[in-house]
Amino acid sequence: MKKRFLFSLFSFLIFAPITGYAQEGQLIEPQKAQRPVWLGVQLLPDLSNEPGARVGGILRNSPVDGAGLRKGDRIIAFGDQKVASAASLQKITKQHRDGDKVVISFLRITTTRKATIVLEAMPDSETIVRKHLVGEKAPPLHFRSKGKKVNLSSGKGRITVVDFWATWCGPCREIDVELQKTLQKFGDKIRVVSISNQDEKTVNAFLKKHPKKGVQVGIDFDDASDTYWHISAYPTLVLLDENQKVVSVMFGTREAQLLDAKIQKLLNTK
Repeated sequence: MKKRFLFSLFSFLIFAPITGYAQEGQLIEPQKAQRPVWLGVQLLPDLSNEPGARVGGILRNSPVDGAGLRKGDRIIAFGDQKVASAASLQKITKQHRDGDKVVISFLRITTTRKATIVLEAMPDSETIVRKHLVGEKAPPLHFRSKGKKVNLSSGKGRITVVDFWATWCGPCREIDVELQKTLQKFGDKIRVVSISNQDEKTVNAFLKKHPKKGVQVGIDFDDASDTYWHISAYPTLVLLDENQKVVSVMFGTREAQLLDAKIQKLLNTK
């Protein structure tokens, strides 16, 4: 998978300007600034001639969560305006504000359905990921490790640290050092899984020079880290309890310093 910059993925999810955080860095007078609203829908590219915006996924704890939409549905109307495409849906949504109540019409196969949602101001990108993951069961994640297909859920029964990383990521090297210390401290009480969605040849070449001792390294061959976990910034650590419930999400090296304390807190509650 190509290198992504910080949470560019959410241009598909929040219906802010189509370039994602296009407004970031611009000087906007606070009294005039208006935060864009978000839906929490991931849209899929659509090469068909059918009207509407095709749903690829729903973020948990977002405005549309619980409204009945699911992957494969096609949003065909937003309020009293018809939706011709994903771009038109983004344009229509930008006309609304936090707190607006809107009826969405969507097509599921041949049946038209409706749902009423209340729009919310867009949270910051890290909050979006935390809202999706924390407190919920870990999303599906199958990966290839040493030539074998592995299901993340096979580690149920032990505290698991999922380390999303990339070979080109400098801060990920710093995280590797800290994870080695964490493994030495907690031993077999925890499991560390490092997930990359780069090709296996690239990852294996990197590991020959920079081995991850005691860590299960996996190749995310079906892009689950993007599709289901919505991870697009590295390094990102996700802490799971023994039942595969997401306890915490830590972004970057600074937040990673909290990992040991969070693990110890989980062990103290046993």
